[in-house]
Amino acid sequence: YDEQFTVAEKITGIRERILAGQSFNFAELFVEAASRGEVVATFLAMLELIRLRQIKITQGDAFGEIMITEGEGDDGLEAAVPLADISETISD
Repeated sequence: YDEQFTVAEKITGIRERILAGQSFNFAELFVEAASRGEVVATFLAMLELIRLRQIKITQGDAFGEIMITEGEGDDGLEAAVPLADISETISD
């Protein structure tokens, strides 16, 4: 079973959670990941959102829980990153 995931799809999923006002634990992003490809796409999406300052990552203590919250960056993802840069497909 070779399911494919795109970074763009994962960005959309993370943004929807954040825009709904939810902060969440870093590990929660990967709980339902069905494959290594999905984990990679999710992690790349998270890095892109950090770069765009749309999400913020905090950790209270060394080895403590890593939390993801809404960042202060512009919400105009489409203008900031050409879709061709983030739509590559990742599969196992």
